[in-house]
Amino acid sequence: MELKQLNQKALYCMYVTTFCMTVVALAVITAILYFTSLFSKPIVPILFGILFIFSLSDLLICPFFRYRRYRYRLDKDCIYIREGFLWTEETIVPLERLHKIALSQGPIDRFFGLTKVIVTTAGGDAEINFLEYTVAQSITESLKHKINHIALEEKHGKQ
Repeated sequence: MELKQLNQKALYCMYVTTFCMTVVALAVITAILYFTSLFSKPIVPILFGILFIFSLSDLLICPFFRYRRYRYRLDKDCIYIREGFLWTEETIVPLERLHKIALSQGPIDRFFGLTKVIVTTAGGDAEINFLEYTVAQSITESLKHKINHIALEEKHGKQ
């Protein structure tokens, strides 16, 4: 089964989320520098300018590459998720280890009609992010049926 790419709306959601996080981070840094009177030191505005340029380049570049690299796959045995920008993280979750399946939406996700599927195992959580709501629901239903099938096989195998 091939790896699936995210919908184009996911890219826009990534840009908006990164923009919001960048604005908040720069506002906090500005407030700290302002209220501690560090802006009066000559090197601090230069460092702040460098930080601002770095944040702006991160805002423009990072979501694009995260979107291009993000892939997921569900098959009969496991969930496979690949994501990252500079460092790529690959997550493989065996279906027989799943304990809980949940859907989650933040306000920005909801604006774009996206949601994430969160699967919980004994070892931790894994997330398939930036999915269209209908796709996330179908994945949740599919996983629920596969888990029930595995549980029934184990139950009949023990008897």
